[in-house]
Amino acid sequence: MDKGRIPLIIFVHIPKTAGRSMNKVLRRQYGQEACYSVGWGPDMPDGPSRHLGVYVGAKLQPGDVWYPEGLRSSARRFRALPKDERERIRVILWHMSFGLGKHLPLPSTYITLLRKPVERVLSQYYYTAAPDETPGDADLHVHLSDRLEPNLQTRMLAGPYADHMDQLPPTEELLEQAKRNLRSCAMVGLAERFDETLLLLRKAFGWKMPFYRRVNVNRSRPHTDQIAPETLARISADNAIDEELYRFACALFEQQVEAYGPSFRRDLRLFRILNGVWQRWQHPKRRVSAALIRCIRQAWAPVDPLYRILSRWGGLGRILPDRLRPRVVASRGPRSERLRLFMGHRMIGAYEPQAGRWVIRRPYHLIVKESDLPS
Repeated sequence: MDKGRIPLIIFVHIPKTAGRSMNKVLRRQYGQEACYSVGWGPDMPDGPSRHLGVYVGAKLQPGDVWYPEGLRSSARRFRALPKDERERIRVILWHMSFGLGKHLPLPSTYITLLRKPVERVLSQYYYTAAPDETPGDADLHVHLSDRLEPNLQTRMLAGPYADHMDQLPPTEELLEQAKRNLRSCAMVGLAERFDETLLLLRKAFGWKMPFYRRVNVNRSRPHTDQIAPETLARISADNAIDEELYRFACALFEQQVEAYGPSFRRDLRLFRILNGVWQRWQHPKRRVSAALIRCIRQAWAPVDPLYRILSRWGGLGRILPDRLRPRVVASRGPRSERLRLFMGHRMIGAYEPQAGRWVIRRPYHLIVKESDLPS
């Protein structure tokens, strides 16, 4: 092990905890080439990471729905990278359980973010549910139980325990393991206090000013105040271990704020002012992008008939390299499964079980042949 090397930062990205926004910040701080995403592939000698609730297919073959990599498999792929490429990497990120560092030949340290469990569960549910499938309050708890594994934050942060859902230890042991792992993190952040989290990370790792704007925000989901109190209480009870872990994370967070020193509030106010200026500077760029999209849509109308013909073929996907081909992702709960189609991090389609068909966004019909997709 190279004792003089700066430790790799391993970001344990728990779904719907502002992780996509944090990924953007990390890539802006260290550069794209220095960030390595783990997770997708069929080669998993250490078994599937079922606790993530996500299965993925790497190629468009009928019936292929593959799992995310386990930790040892991810580490082996990292070690197999060319030496010069591996030495450039400073950050390892994406959805994974705690513990990748012990499988790597390099020193490493962890960062992660947690979120209020009820908010996180609702956010994940409404992110994966199609608008026409979103149930009313009376059925919400039943649908949540069907689709989402409870106590996901504890399961992921407990580490190796979480790789085998049918061999989990008692909940008290799982919680204590997650707490021990949190104590060993270089930084434990909170989604609800994202600005403060970034300020703590800036000091811990010597970052330049971590300007950001939130991404992957589901603005169409109902607010918590719109959901029946008894439903919220049942969700909280189902995720009682996560509730306890979140309280523990809040206590760690306050210790980090105290260790920052007396200038924390002043620095936070300055950061928010500067980030607001940066966001306003970015806003004209977004307006130009929106105007360009409208022009493209208007120009698209005359060729729509030709597009419909070509979309039945879907043959352009055959010429794409494997790493660019769309992936089938299944979000699985205890008794149900939802299939979605991704290209990179962008969702381009979803399977509607009631209609018995795939709904795919334009222009991705040109690279996807529906008959090759599982159903």
